[in-house]
Amino acid sequence: HEAGHAVVGHVIGRLIALVSVKQATSYRGCCRFDSYTESAHHHDQWQKGRQNPELLTILYAGAVAVSLLCEQRGWDYEVLRTSNLQDEAEIEQLSREMFADDAQRNIALDACRKQACDLLTTHWNAVKALVGELLALQWLTGAEAHSIIGEALGKEQVDWRWGVLQADPINQRRTEFEVQLKQLVADFLKGVITEQELDEGMAKIQQERLTILQSTPAWHFFGSLF
Repeated sequence: HEAGHAVVGHVIGRLIALVSVKQATSYRGCCRFDSYTESAHHHDQWQKGRQNPELLTILYAGAVAVSLLCEQRGWDYEVLRTSNLQDEAEIEQLSREMFADDAQRNIALDACRKQACDLLTTHWNAVKALVGELLALQWLTGAEAHSIIGEALGKEQVDWRWGVLQADPINQRRTEFEVQLKQLVADFLKGVITEQELDEGMAKIQQERLTILQSTPAWHFFGSLF
């Protein structure tokens, strides 16, 4: 779900701030975008009140990603639909603000959902890559998410977002953390370490990443999600 939002947001041009599947407080997961930095770089077309249909496309992407996965696995989408209820409410409210005419609104909603579906179908490898990292780490900074998606798409980040992403201290150590994770899994599969030692090793990596995040300005905005 969250990977769907992130991949479509990335392709459309938004700056991801944080993607998380860590269940804490009232949040079951989130994909947040950095509207402030977008505006500072003269990309304010996704601000609330702009009436940009791309906002609807990004909101649809979570539900569409779940739907596509259910089709692939033969799962019942209705069982998992509760994860999309908040997005559905936002889509309803936002679309009514954008379109007073119901017929025009329905046409726009169909077009936005189709756009989300087309983008996710085309870039499904990026969704899978992001999901794999989220399952292992529970959360990713925007810079990590953009890097993972870009690598999966085989495209380097060459637009205005690149300078912002390079400054992320966690993303700077992403390769190091990946090596540590792969070594832990390899050792477990070989029987060198126990499942408890695997869990403890992964928890240590997650704590180190969290400590770095807590030292950045981003923690002021996202600390409540942990």
